[in-house]
Amino acid sequence: MSLAEKFRNEIFQVSEASLTTQHKMIKDDFQHKLPISFLGTYVTEKSGEHKNETDLKKSGSVHIINGMRIFAIKNRISEPSTFGRLR
Repeated sequence: MSLAEKFRNEIFQVSEASLTTQHKMIKDDFQHKLPISFLGTYVTEKSGEHKNETDLKKSGSVHIINGMRIFAIKNRISEPSTFGRLR
């Protein structure tokens, strides 16, 4: 068993033993805001080089990626890539 597999198994065991670990991962995902306002409009950068643009990586895809990580750990899916986990 490789070092990566040992580490992954340790993460699975810790996560199963403690719901707190899963809750902390979910809470961390809430630190990233969705790019949609209360009124349903897109939230854009207020200033800088990307003024009036939406950072899809920071505010969009991060939720999909984090959700897949949480799902993978909870279900002992060892696929390292998000795309692979989606299959």
